[in-house]
Amino acid sequence: MDKIIAELPKNPLEKLVISVREYRGHAFVDLRTHFLGPDDAWIPTRKGITVSLDSWDAFLEAVAK
Repeated sequence: MDKIIAELPKNPLEKLVISVREYRGHAFVDLRTHFLGPDDAWIPTRKGITVSLDSWDAFLEAVAK
């Protein structure tokens, strides 16, 4: 289950993709930078974070501070 929630442009060649993903039966929110590849396909990078849904509310509170 990969569901894209939002795509935020960083610049013409990069964007931040926020998605909900499942790994080994657990759901996570993934915030990851993607770059525009040579064939005009968006390719995910290693730049990003993954937060479990159980920790998502605490993560948002921390960011708000």
